[in-house]
Amino acid sequence: NTITDSNPNMSIPNRLSILIALALAFAACHDDTFGDDNEDYTDLVCWSEPDLRPSNLKTDFIPTSPMIFRMGEKYSFCYRLFKPQGYEESEQPLPLIIYLHGLDQRGSDNIAQMDYCVNYFMSYADYPAFVVYPQCPEDAYWGLKKRPKSFSPKNMELSPKHSYMDYGICQLIVDLEKNHPIDPQRIYIAGHSMGGIGTLDFIASHPGIFAAALSFCGTINPERFSTDHEVPLFMLHNADDDIITVEGSRQTYRRLLYLGSEVVYHEGASGGHICWQDYVKTPDMLAWLMSHSLSSRFGDANNDNNDDNAN
Repeated sequence: NTITDSNPNMSIPNRLSILIALALAFAACHDDTFGDDNEDYTDLVCWSEPDLRPSNLKTDFIPTSPMIFRMGEKYSFCYRLFKPQGYEESEQPLPLIIYLHGLDQRGSDNIAQMDYCVNYFMSYADYPAFVVYPQCPEDAYWGLKKRPKSFSPKNMELSPKHSYMDYGICQLIVDLEKNHPIDPQRIYIAGHSMGGIGTLDFIASHPGIFAAALSFCGTINPERFSTDHEVPLFMLHNADDDIITVEGSRQTYRRLLYLGSEVVYHEGASGGHICWQDYVKTPDMLAWLMSHSLSSRFGDANNDNNDDNAN
C-alpha cells in the first residue's frame, strides 16, 4: 500500500510518528468514560412513560410492558416491565427483580436486552415478582463511570466513580415502588457479564437497597466488601471464561467467606462465558434469591438508617 499526503518529501518514520500521535489522541478522546465528573445527577427530575414505538419483540416477552425512563431532558433509557399474573389481587406487596444485561445488548431499541436467561425470572408461578429489564444506552456502562480496562479483580477500582446509570437505576426503583405494589424489603438484582459486573457494583455501592443478588460471570475488586452483613450473593462462573476472568468471582467468594457474609458460588469446569444454562432449568436459584429480605439481614432496623434509598 502507498501512503500519500500533501508533503511527498516527508519521511516514512515521520509519517508513522504523526499517525501514532493521532491514534493516541483519538484513544484519549474515546476512553469509554461515561458522563461529566462535575455533573450532579441528583438534580434531575425523573419519570417513566410508555414506549409507544412499534416492536418486533419475540412472543415469549410480549407480557412485558415497554417503557422509557427519563432523567431530565438530557438522559433516558429504555426498560421492559413484567407484571406477575394476578398481582392486583395479591394481599401482600410482591418482590422486585432488576436484571442487567451484557455489553452487546446496549442500545435504545428496547428489545436487545431481552436475551439469554431473562425468561427464567418470569417462568415460575410459585415465585411471583415484578421483573424489570433496563437497557443500558450505548454511551454508558452499568453504574461505572468507565468501562474497566482490565477485568482482573486487583485492577478493578476500589473507589470507582459512577455514571448517570447508577443514579438512574436507583431512581427507577423509587418510581416503580410508587406506582406498583412492590415490597421494599424484597428488592433483588441480577445480571450477566457486564450485568454481572454491574450487579456486584450496585450491591457494593447500595447495600441498603438490595435483599440479595445473583452475579453471572461478573468481577469486582473484592476489597469493596468490608462488613459481615454484605448483600447475600449467589455467583456463577466458568473456569475457562475467556472474556471475564474467573478470578473475580473466586476472590469475591473468598472475601465474603472471610467476612462471614452469606455467599454461594458455583464454578463450572467448562462452558466459557455462558455459565448459567444448567441453573435456569429449575427454580432452585430463584427460590434462594426470594428467601431473603432486608429485615432478615438488618433485623427490625432494616434499611431505615441507610443512605442508600435513593431519595
